[in-house]
Amino acid sequence: MMKREWLRERLCHWRWVAPYLTHCSIFCFGQADDHKCAIYIPTFALVELGEACRKGHVSLSLPFQEWTRLAFASGKYHEAPLTAEVVCVAQGLYEIPERGDRLIAATAAALDLPLITRDPEIAQTAGVECIWS
Repeated sequence: MMKREWLRERLCHWRWVAPYLTHCSIFCFGQADDHKCAIYIPTFALVELGEACRKGHVSLSLPFQEWTRLAFASGKYHEAPLTAEVVCVAQGLYEIPERGDRLIAATAAALDLPLITRDPEIAQTAGVECIWS
């Protein structure tokens, strides 16, 4: 897949998560493209993306399974699994009402990583840096 197509697919995923990207979030993806940083994708975010693809809310040029395999094979994106530690961290985040947001925030907290989200309250509740503005 050409770099431009890869970028379009990646932006498709993040635009599904949020309707627009900020310069800061785009910069993070550029850094990942240059292998200057890695982006960890929570397993639950993949679940939500897969469901959105199945329902027709998101369209990828490749089947979801292939798109996911290529994302992780690139070395720029890494799976952040839903572990028992993440579930335990999530138990302290019930101020975040939606389970998916809570698990994604707990993943960032468990890994001590910033969270790319347009909702700074989720990151603040989890006690992690918000990369967006």
